[in-house]
Amino acid sequence: MLPKKEKHTKTSTVEFNQTANLLLQGVLDAERQAFSKIIKQDNPMGNPPFHQNFERLEPNGPLLLPEGKIVVVSLGGAHLLALCATDSGRVDCMMQDTGPDISISLAPGDSIGRSRESGCKIVISDSRISRQHIIVQHGENGFFLQNLGPTNGTCVWDSESNIQTKPA
Repeated sequence: MLPKKEKHTKTSTVEFNQTANLLLQGVLDAERQAFSKIIKQDNPMGNPPFHQNFERLEPNGPLLLPEGKIVVVSLGGAHLLALCATDSGRVDCMMQDTGPDISISLAPGDSIGRSRESGCKIVISDSRISRQHIIVQHGENGFFLQNLGPTNGTCVWDSESNIQTKPA
């Protein structure tokens, strides 16, 4: 029997530029529909399916977040996030859940996980999420996500058609 999904708790929210917000929301809506269909078809138990559009993020391999491009990740096979690095030194993040979608801005060092005590910026009360699941870092080439070795993994939506939030 699967654990009951609990609502997440957000710690803070910010307002985004309307155009970027609509693009992030559109990506989440499209991916949520495709993702839920794949889960139902591939695995009726709801465990994370591994199929051609998602690739597991390795614990030692950070994921670069190119500025102005949307990257979609799945945490624990249960929660979808759309992330976009901005030129203002932050990462815009929208999260899909059973309630209203969350819009939040992440800075270097902000993490997402299950435990408020671990200092997570976004806390998701779900046993499929690790205490500290992923963290936003900043390096020479810009922002990246670092997988913190969660039990149920982090998968990245692998698409050749990256969606731009601003002209190249």
